[in-house]
Amino acid sequence: MSKKSKRSRQLQRKPLVSRLIEQNVRHAQYQIQQGDFAGAIRTCEPLLRELPSRSSQRVEVLALLGLAHGMQEMLEYLHDFKEAVTFRLEYV
Repeated sequence: MSKKSKRSRQLQRKPLVSRLIEQNVRHAQYQIQQGDFAGAIRTCEPLLRELPSRSSQRVEVLALLGLAHGMQEMLEYLHDFKEAVTFRLEYV
């Protein structure tokens, strides 16, 4: 059996909800790669309500959510720091 036909059979067996969750996880990964951390947070938070508490997908979503929150806070901090430095340089 070829890999392609084996993969298509596996996809047919997976429930629709599971496939949608996988798509959303990939979308959140893409959003993080693109720097859209707020979008990744909006994508991940509803997934947590759908996933069982002891699933590998939940762990992955929590990791993505933590990364997105951390990066967003870092960007806010850098923006505030840049603003403070600019203000300081203007009044020296």
